[in-house]
Amino acid sequence: MAYEKYTVKQFIDAWFNKDYSELTEDEFKIVYSEYQDESGLFMSEDFEKQSFIYHLNQRITFIKMFLRLQREFISEFESPFIRDFEMVKDRYGYNLKWNNDINDFEEQLKKIELREVKHTTLLESKIKDFVNSRKKDVVKNNDEVEDLKKSRSSFIRMLNSLGKIGFIIDKKETTVEELSLMIKQQMEEVSEYNQKQYAR
Repeated sequence: MAYEKYTVKQFIDAWFNKDYSELTEDEFKIVYSEYQDESGLFMSEDFEKQSFIYHLNQRITFIKMFLRLQREFISEFESPFIRDFEMVKDRYGYNLKWNNDINDFEEQLKKIELREVKHTTLLESKIKDFVNSRKKDVVKNNDEVEDLKKSRSSFIRMLNSLGKIGFIIDKKETTVEELSLMIKQQMEEVSEYNQKQYAR
């Protein structure tokens, strides 16, 4: 396979800068084809949309579980589980306070629920957009090529998304094969997660 011989930097140089000094134009076409086949990603925008949906889903699930567990803890021990306050503040910016008043604390939890409605609405909207874009992609001619500027922007955002998830990408060291496998792994995890969520 050709894509195991070339780095992400060489791939970017050939794709977006038309610099074929290290990766010839003919080799680039082969590497690009292998990259698409292995990753299962025909447009990096697709990855970005799925990742965003996945992270929104995680946020909503986490907050719902946090609220439910706080309420259960209060009903059992007549005080909240204070240790988790820092985590919810650090992750999502909610600053909860326990004033030895169950009613006051319940009001704080209700405010969080109200604020989170916008994320649920956004998730529904993003899922609908994603499904519609998939339908349009099926109708499109397979030979249609993304505008280069849009492709570059989408590709860089995809690399950034992988970095945020925890994948380590060194453009001068990471091969196109390794990048493809990272994308494939993340797509499979997102798909599996979404199937579990919507099978409920």
